[in-house]
Amino acid sequence: GALGDSCELELTAGLVEELRSLKDGGEVDLITGAIHCACVAFGRARHMIRPGVTERELAAELDYRMMLAGADGPAFDTVVASGPNSSLPHAGITDRILAPGDLVVIDFGAVKDGYRSDMTRTVPLGRPGTRELRALNAVSGALEAALTAVSTGVHARDADLAARKHIEECGFGDKFPHGLGHGVGLEVHEKPSLSSKSPDTLEPGMVFTLEPGVYIEGQFGARIEEMVHLTPEGPVVLTDRVPVRPLSGDRSGDGSGKGPSKS
Repeated sequence: GALGDSCELELTAGLVEELRSLKDGGEVDLITGAIHCACVAFGRARHMIRPGVTERELAAELDYRMMLAGADGPAFDTVVASGPNSSLPHAGITDRILAPGDLVVIDFGAVKDGYRSDMTRTVPLGRPGTRELRALNAVSGALEAALTAVSTGVHARDADLAARKHIEECGFGDKFPHGLGHGVGLEVHEKPSLSSKSPDTLEPGMVFTLEPGVYIEGQFGARIEEMVHLTPEGPVVLTDRVPVRPLSGDRSGDGSGKGPSKS
């Protein structure tokens, strides 16, 4: 044949995935565009995060707003999980009506020009209860611990360990059942994998999520998910356009549990 009789073909595993794990500047710009669509949509849909609205209605509003912001569509099936539904790490959407006192976990992202975004926000409807506030603060602290651990040459599993250790120290040791994060690009799940068993090493050019969570079965869950670009100088949070840091109480006046926007 064209390759010659002496040539042998061998199967390779993970070659394309490895190449795709490192994004160039143009790809980061495209991912940032997808993030922008999702962030704009969240800001414009926040009026719907209130008692009396169903999970399905809020998810539909987010999808609609992402497309109005320029997205080609949602990057995956938008998740809105409220009250006890938020205790499911991989919840779908239901017709449950949001109620006062709920924690509402919203996992969403946009696809634009082939590239995707992925983020999660947890919104308290009113002042969080004591345990809910502890969980929110544990998740926020775990995110900061992971960001501190992330740098060039670090094993991905060590970033996971940093977040997991913080959650354990906050008293929720067995309530973080999934990995810390994953790469995002042309697909919503790519290399690297940031989990306790990951073989991956973090390198400049990688774009990935950090998404620590705490889940109390049948009661509530809390998760914050940011997208991070690892540069030679360190991690850059790409999704910081949306304020997500929990406060000691609800001082926002809108029942969101969030303070003024930093953007």
